[in-house]
Amino acid sequence: MPGTWPKERSYPEIQKIIRGSALSKGVKELSLTLFQTLAGVEARIHGTRTEKVHFHEIGALDSIVDLVGVAVARDYFRPDRILASPLPLGQGFVDCAHGRLPLPAPATLELLKNIPVVSFPADEETVTPTGAVIIRVLAQGFNGYPSMKVDRIGYGAGTRESRSGIPNLLRVVWGQDSRDWRAESVCQMESTVDDMNPEIYAGLREELEAAGALEVYFSPIQAKKDRPGVLIRVLCEGKNRERVAEAFFRGSSTSGVRFQQMERYCLPRSQEVYQTPWGPVRVKRVEGKGREPWLHPEYEDLKTIARKEKATLFAAEKMVKEFLSRGVK
Repeated sequence: MPGTWPKERSYPEIQKIIRGSALSKGVKELSLTLFQTLAGVEARIHGTRTEKVHFHEIGALDSIVDLVGVAVARDYFRPDRILASPLPLGQGFVDCAHGRLPLPAPATLELLKNIPVVSFPADEETVTPTGAVIIRVLAQGFNGYPSMKVDRIGYGAGTRESRSGIPNLLRVVWGQDSRDWRAESVCQMESTVDDMNPEIYAGLREELEAAGALEVYFSPIQAKKDRPGVLIRVLCEGKNRERVAEAFFRGSSTSGVRFQQMERYCLPRSQEVYQTPWGPVRVKRVEGKGREPWLHPEYEDLKTIARKEKATLFAAEKMVKEFLSRGVK
């Protein structure tokens, strides 16, 4: 019963509750990611390990329902992209299990690193750790309203009365992109090396791509002391930044990785599988108004066909593209 639910639970206890639930696999994974991110922040703040973290206010039933409910909504609606406005931060102090703390609360501020915020003239908590971790994990951009056709609008109201008179509301706007192309947030990461065996770069590319890299570039540069070097540049989603950094350190001789958030415009793209006379071929499809869809066969599949047919890659690509031009899938 809600009335008997404890207000404090440990991170392992919450993991056990989620894993033992009847929720779908996707909802469980996202719920665990949200709590893992929050536990990692709390562990750093308190100088302990994640398995030792106790959630006080967040261990209460309503906070668990908030985070799991967001995971259910994400899994149900499956939006292509989630955007948020810059977060308004109030000031003053808040009383919690650890005593009186300055606002924003330490966990909230830690979660909002590299996320746009604005000062808000309110002597109260306007962004909680629960809200901050949802934005940390799910938001993919913070540029305000994109160019879109608004379809639906939803509101969620809290029970706390605001001392400053601001509405205690969350508003979600669902819409369709009204352009051929859309804006995406990506993280650009790079490092320079001048002391690595060239034979290792192919393996490094595989490591980076396995960690979530969308694109990997190697460019020759002049390094310090006029030594020839290589600039390694990677594009990835922000959520994969730490995994990509680990791949950099694990798979190369670098001692540091630079990163920055960037925006890019992209045409709608998808991947389809075409059954050809030479076997299945994965095909990238790029579309846009005023142009024919652009179909590009996957390199690895072309290589397989070329080997099987004892042909060159050029010949294999020509055969597949001629087949695709007939509009047969």
